[in-house]
Formats: sequence, structure tokens, C-alpha cells
Amino acid sequence: MRDRAKAAGAITAVLLLAGCQSIGWGRSDTTGTVIAGQTQAEISATAAGGSIGVGPASAGVGIGVATLSASQAPIALEPPPSLLGSWRLARTGERSCAIELGRRNPVGDFNARTRDCPDRTLAGIGLWSATPDEIALYDFQRNPVARLRQESPGLYQGTLADGRPVTVWR
Repeated sequence: MRDRAKAAGAITAVLLLAGCQSIGWGRSDTTGTVIAGQTQAEISATAAGGSIGVGPASAGVGIGVATLSASQAPIALEPPPSLLGSWRLARTGERSCAIELGRRNPVGDFNARTRDCPDRTLAGIGLWSATPDEIALYDFQRNPVARLRQESPGLYQGTLADGRPVTVWR
């Protein structure tokens, strides 16, 4: 019983360090993705023996009950300051709404805030990221909402996750 308490404590510590918010006890071969800050960790829990390992791009711990591993994904680019601030957002042929592309929050995500969006999908945007020629918009659960490519300065066009066209402009 004492060993199980130690194992449960160690697993809890690893999950907290990895940024995991939940675990499915009693399940085997459970894999999920956790994005926290600038890293994306894949956590795998399998019924296995004990092991501990740390490498330059990954870390893992296994204590009798579960084997957990975390691998680091590439670090997100800091968006150019010109992308920050107020923009307009609309699906093709519909009324536009405001979107504010904000700075990095304490968790490491970039905040996005919409206002007066007639479309429920657009109203649910809460996060964003950028590459040199693209903007990606996500909901609060980090699910992709839209991917847009720069067409000209101040104009991005792309599609929502369901394939519908969408535009962001200043």
C-alpha cells in the first residue's frame, strides 16, 4: 500500500510538471496531447513496469502503474509586432466583427479576443499563432478554427476548419 501511495505521488508530480490536467486511471495505452507554454508534450500511459529516463528532447517516468513520457515540440515563433492589435474578421459574404490579436499569456499562448461576431465559430476564437506568412486561429481548447495566408499587407485570406472561406484585414 505504501509503494502505491509513493507511485501515485510520483505520477501526480510528473503530470503537474508536464502540464496535464487529467488522467484516466485504470486505462491502458492512453495517449493525449497537452500544449503548455512553448512546448507540446505527448503523454502516454501504459500498464508497465518501472522506469525513469530523461533525454535532451524528452523526459519520462514509469512507476509500476504507468509509463509517462513527454517530448518537446518546436518553439512557437514570436509574431511580428505589426500583427498585434485590432483587425476585422468575416466569413465571405457575412457581416464582419472585431478581433484583437494579443500578446502571450502566462501559459504561453497568444490571446485573441473577438467582439460582435455573428458566427458562433468565429465568436469562439480565443488563441492565435503566426508564421512569417500565415495566421492560425484557435478556440480556447486549442482546436484549429482557421488558417489564413497573407495576400497583401493588412489582408489575410484562408479557410475555417470546415472549409468555409474567411478573411482578416485592417
